[in-house]
Amino acid sequence: MRHAAVAGMVALTLVGCAAGQEKDAAEQAVAHFHRLVDQERFAEIYRAAAPDFRATVREAAFVDLMSRVRAFGPVGDTRQTGWRINYDSRGHRVTLNYSTRYGPAEAREEFTYRIENGAPGLVSYDFMADRPLARPAAPATADGTAIARPGGGKQPHAPATGGK
Repeated sequence: MRHAAVAGMVALTLVGCAAGQEKDAAEQAVAHFHRLVDQERFAEIYRAAAPDFRATVREAAFVDLMSRVRAFGPVGDTRQTGWRINYDSRGHRVTLNYSTRYGPAEAREEFTYRIENGAPGLVSYDFMADRPLARPAAPATADGTAIARPGGGKQPHAPATGGK
């Protein structure tokens, strides 16, 4: 009985370590995402995203969204406001929530990464700012639905989601 309890504690410790490593990998991916946004390398972000993201979100629309986000100004202070890890039949997914300043704009961002072989692949990105984005130039998804839609009041919401 005592050996079973010890084995269970070891298994939980290993899972906890793996979850910590997956969260760390996703946090590093968010930092890289923000660096690329500041450098206006939006297509590079898109090409590095998970295949299901790219199958759902058009590159031109993603680049357009990120251009409009970057138009607020450079990435300033970022603060992680929440996180969760999901394990299901589609793999391990880490979702990180951030409060991020882009120039004078305060934004809430949600990043979801699928972790495969220790590497994070972006499967969803949601952005909500305290001021309106410029109007979109292109639809985001393969079926033609718009990437930016009003989130109500002063909270414009611009999801770019694939396989969430």
